[in-house]
Amino acid sequence: TMEEGIYWDNVSVSVNGKILVQPHSGSAKACRLLAVMGPSGAGKSLLLHSLCGLAPSNATVLGSVYGAGKMATEVGVPQRNMALLEQEVPFFSELTVSETVIFAAQLE
Repeated sequence: TMEEGIYWDNVSVSVNGKILVQPHSGSAKACRLLAVMGPSGAGKSLLLHSLCGLAPSNATVLGSVYGAGKMATEVGVPQRNMALLEQEVPFFSELTVSETVIFAAQLE
């Protein structure tokens, strides 16, 4: 059985025919830390947005995304079973991680 988390297989993202995120497979397990690292403009945010179902409307996302065994049509921020905490969201050291995520969701 699959651990809780998000899994992606051969996901790539292109805009106007130009591949911005090369095909990539991976996973982010629940309750574990994952770092997506790369230089500015490498496509880190585009990858994360695409995995969460929030790719820009002009982007083409290919590949498969699963959440604890479910296909991408059932997984993502729009389906309300995933959250993406943006870099710009204020972080208060007085709040727990859970409280910070709830606070960020209420700002949207």
